[in-house]
Amino acid sequence: MRVLITGVDGFIGSELAKACLAQGQEVYGLSRRTTHTPSKVTYLTGEMTNAASIQAAVRESRPDRVFHLAAQNHIGDSFKDPIGTSNTNLLGSLYLLEAVAQQLPHARVVSVGSSAEYGWTAAQTDFLQEEMPLHPKSPYGISKAAQAMLCRVFSITHKLLVVHARPFAVIGPPKTRDAISDFCRAIVAIETGMQKA
Repeated sequence: MRVLITGVDGFIGSELAKACLAQGQEVYGLSRRTTHTPSKVTYLTGEMTNAASIQAAVRESRPDRVFHLAAQNHIGDSFKDPIGTSNTNLLGSLYLLEAVAQQLPHARVVSVGSSAEYGWTAAQTDFLQEEMPLHPKSPYGISKAAQAMLCRVFSITHKLLVVHARPFAVIGPPKTRDAISDFCRAIVAIETGMQKA
């Protein structure tokens, strides 16, 4: 099994790469960085906003599965740079879906969105259900909702085998710049005496 992970250097991407390698899968990772510590991941350098580099990554890796994790994923940053967020998250997703549809139409694609796609809807209910309306309230949430819609269009028009997931509150030791993980770090710092309450 050959796997391509976009955003392989991120929190989820790096953990996913380890899990895939542990299962004996051949892992290719798309990254903006040009240098990496040695590992069993085959790194491909490219930008999500560059169609040619996405086409090249798909052509070189020839994956059976694609995990699309690359994104500008900070809500606050999306207000500071809505154009950059849209270009990375939406245009990058379009380039990836086009490359897979053109080169490997039978590959399975997992597109990773966000609970931020629900936005205002989440504030109006105690329990979200998948079919509830998407009402994002940030440029980030809008870009991820649009990414989901692109996936639906490609699954219908190109018969692409694509699933769009909307994870909630993903946390773990390497996670930073996130309300939950920052809160947990502060609690640990207080309990160990490294920070005052």
